Amino acid sequence: MASQMHAIEGQTYALCANSPVSQADNDRNLPRTDQPPQEGRWQRPAWGGAAAVYAPDGRRLTEPADSAFDGLIYCDIDIDQIGNAKAVVDTVGHYARPDLLQLLVDDTPRKHVVRRGGRYEVAGTLLSAHKPLSNLVRCETQHDTE
Repeated sequence: MASQMHAIEGQTYALCANSPVSQADNDRNLPRTDQPPQEGRWQRPAWGGAAAVYAPDGRRLTEPADSAFDGLIYCDIDIDQIGNAKAVVDTVGHYARPDLLQLLVDDTPRKHVVRRGGRYEVAGTLLSAHKPLSNLVRCETQHDTE
């Protein structure tokens, strides 16, 4: 599925190549113990054969192979299909539009610490910059009675 998604997202042909794994190869990958393998382990008995070619629109172009198939798969591809897929799904084209996206670089040298007057200036606390709630309520009440 990852190869199919790569084909769709990249609007390109994707080749998924792998080799079948025989039971003997699978057994060599198991830990060496005297106990038999546990049921449900990730190792499957003789598997593989999932090689495929996917088109830019995600279609599988090759027939599914037998899981024990050990050989080559091939198919004809049409390079023009890449352009057709890119015209339908433009995953990166909007980044080329300066009216939608702009990268601004300010390369002015900056310092992490800025001192003013030889000492750090504190503008007070956040609460000191605002009126208390009781004053705001009093002002609204006076405004309503006028």
